Amino acid sequence: MAKHDSGDYWNSFGIRWGKRNSSTKLRPGTPNRGALRIRSPVHTESLPFGIEAHNPRTLKTKSPSAAARRPILLAVDDAKGMRLLVQRVLAPFDCAIVEATNGYNALFAMERAMPDLILLDVNMPIMGGLEMLTLMRANPTLKTIPVIMLTSPADRSIMAQLAALGTHGHLMKPIAPDALLEKVRSVIVLSPAKPAVEPPV
Repeated sequence: MAKHDSGDYWNSFGIRWGKRNSSTKLRPGTPNRGALRIRSPVHTESLPFGIEAHNPRTLKTKSPSAAARRPILLAVDDAKGMRLLVQRVLAPFDCAIVEATNGYNALFAMERAMPDLILLDVNMPIMGGLEMLTLMRANPTLKTIPVIMLTSPADRSIMAQLAALGTHGHLMKPIAPDALLEKVRSVIVLSPAKPAVEPPV
């Protein structure tokens, strides 16, 4: 996170986190939603808030060769049950799962780990899936990341908007484990998890 002369805080994708003034204190995880803007990317450092990472050793750097590292999947959903389903379905495979509870936290999570695939819920607090997808497709660094939408029957009215922004399809809730795995494997290659190495006796 970097503070600029104006008092604004930006992440490295040019997303403004908030603004500090004499009467308001900026608190991590409580973004100034009214001040959200995008600008050209800047070189800053930041720490994402409200983000969970599984297998964090894979998140420190991104290898130049995608084939030489484990794929990273970002699950963005405010429902813990949905995030647990993703973990359970993908547990047998050699991949890293990063979680975020809303679109805002997901954008900051991507500063530390650029995902190979995003599972993105539509209805979330602070920033929903449609807004996050719109911001991603307007950003040159993020616009090509594959996204699978997690939808409900109530989202039918925005399906055309989601398709126009460019997605790799959607999964309608409630989502069956087999359907989730099939959809993920249609976008990224999943290899079986390597067995744990027993320490020498």
